[in-house]
Amino acid sequence: MNKSVYAAVLAAGLLLAACKGASSPATPGGNSGAKPAKANPVVVVLDMDRLMGDSNLSKGLHEELKAWAEGKQAELKARAEAIQRAEAAKAKPAELEAMKRDLFQMQEMAKQEFQQRQTGAADRMKKTFDPLVQSLAKENGWDVVLNKNEQLTIFAGDALDQTDFVLARLNKASDAKAPAASPAPAGQEAPAAKP
Repeated sequence: MNKSVYAAVLAAGLLLAACKGASSPATPGGNSGAKPAKANPVVVVLDMDRLMGDSNLSKGLHEELKAWAEGKQAELKARAEAIQRAEAAKAKPAELEAMKRDLFQMQEMAKQEFQQRQTGAADRMKKTFDPLVQSLAKENGWDVVLNKNEQLTIFAGDALDQTDFVLARLNKASDAKAPAASPAPAGQEAPAAKP
């Protein structure tokens, strides 16, 4: 099930349970072990696009990906130029074909590695972001946290928007421990950090 659908169903269920709990009090001994519904659940919204784009962590991960991509692009360009020089020098057709095949394989491997690095960056964001939001929700008594930009959110007023608060905490947490550089694949050097 899509995460946004799951979140919306969960939010609706919590709100429904809260409404039922407010209108009909629990009967003693009726639901043993059932937690009574909260009379006024606290619902907040977060602008996930902004959090993912404006946080220091996401900016750092983006710079890592960009540096790797630029390095790989330079490497592929050098190979393409070598093929052009070989063609100008009238190299043997078999040699040219082998060079072109190698370049194509390098391009495909670069695409796959870029996707893996993107997935790794997303995982690192999630491992930082999810526990932070859960911690903030517990600290501040939030019962439901919704994504402001999801299609299932029909309306989210600014009074519920806690994006600035969470963004500040996310940046504080990521500043405290800067993201570690991704290890380079075997046989390659890690990209140098920009000054």
